[in-house]
Amino acid sequence: MKLICIDAEKSGATRGGGNTMEKNSEKLEKINTRIARALADPGLKCSYRITDESVQAELRLWVEWSIRLPVDKISYPRSLGPETGIWSKMDALTIAISKIARIEEEDHVRSEKINARTKTGATRREEAATRIRIEEAATFLAAHRSALRRIPALNRKITALQAEQKILLPEMRRANSEYFQIRKVEKTTKARADTDALASGKFWEASKEAVKNYFHPPFARNYLADVSAQWRAALYTEMGSTAWKAGKGDWRHKNTGTGYGYLCGIDDNGDEWGHHVDLSEWLDRDEYGDYGYVATVEQAMGELFGLRSLAELEAATRQGDLLFVPEKEIPADVELRAQPEPWTVRESHTIASPSLRRDGRWFAADAEIVVEHTSHHPVVLPPGKYRLYALPVADAD
Repeated sequence: MKLICIDAEKSGATRGGGNTMEKNSEKLEKINTRIARALADPGLKCSYRITDESVQAELRLWVEWSIRLPVDKISYPRSLGPETGIWSKMDALTIAISKIARIEEEDHVRSEKINARTKTGATRREEAATRIRIEEAATFLAAHRSALRRIPALNRKITALQAEQKILLPEMRRANSEYFQIRKVEKTTKARADTDALASGKFWEASKEAVKNYFHPPFARNYLADVSAQWRAALYTEMGSTAWKAGKGDWRHKNTGTGYGYLCGIDDNGDEWGHHVDLSEWLDRDEYGDYGYVATVEQAMGELFGLRSLAELEAATRQGDLLFVPEKEIPADVELRAQPEPWTVRESHTIASPSLRRDGRWFAADAEIVVEHTSHHPVVLPPGKYRLYALPVADAD
């Protein structure tokens, strides 16, 4: 927006001249009629407005008008994939057409230093406003006459550019069709891969959406927080929501966690399993004390097995509901005794080694330790010291 400022004392604004004022008013009325005809002309799309934004010490008129050529825009397909050079060419042609159609426009402020509180202020303002309106209207009408003469030439330019656009349309449709076919094949391939991964029990190889739709945690709202191939597990956290008042007093909502999760998965024997888990000690809280809903499988495993050290969990070996954690030292109050027979930890789970020694959940051996189960794959532990962790179930020893 331009600012045009004129000092009324030096501009020749009349201090009397009633006849001049009447003549200017009649002239402005005729000019406004011509402007109305120009605005109604279907050959051009015009707008014209003068807004009085005066203040006490100054007359201010905001002038804005535009003259444009009506153009029937060519609608072209949105890119279904990454936009290629075809869309760049089409965008460039569209911008060029828009520039040609935008023939002329103005947006500026005319101002004159006339204080409305002086004795002659109101009269001088009225005279100045009428004069400015006549001058601006004359400028607009001259631009409009010029634009009318330019219409044939401008239409020829636009027609040529639109002809180039029409050439691109079949290419754009062909590109979208090819991309659609590629996406269709990818979708089919992905769906087949998801099905195979879930059927084999290796659900972590499936897409996140497939995993989310496969398991059904017992929550009204849930969030798939993590998936682990190492533990053959997926963690869902329970979702809630809460209302809070913004600075302007309007109520808004945000997602929160409830502090609980559901750890589930598919074991190497194909059995599906799941456990509720209290994650309140692991989930972050915001400044209002509300739980988040992002946690890891390892954190949920640690909570379920009662193992607070994630470093120890990382080194552990799991078989079903049992977890074997290597230890550097056995506590002094633990007295290991020889276990010549296979140790039945719980139904169908046995631990055996020629040199196996144990006391409660602590055990050690100087040779390989074999953990067997009727349906799980055997687990072979290297010689060393271990502590056994087990999920609390009804058939535990």
